[in-house]
Amino acid sequence: MGIAPYHDQQDSVSEELDGEVQQLKQDIIDGKVKVESENAPKA
Repeated sequence: MGIAPYHDQQDSVSEELDGEVQQLKQDIIDGKVKVESENAPKA
């Protein structure tokens, strides 16, 4: 699971928001948040 870097917008992203994004990323990895898509591979 990956999220693109902020690149030119890095200065616009607060540490608090970045922390929330990183926590959400970890929650997705840990299975706490389910991401569904019609295009996801079928297990």
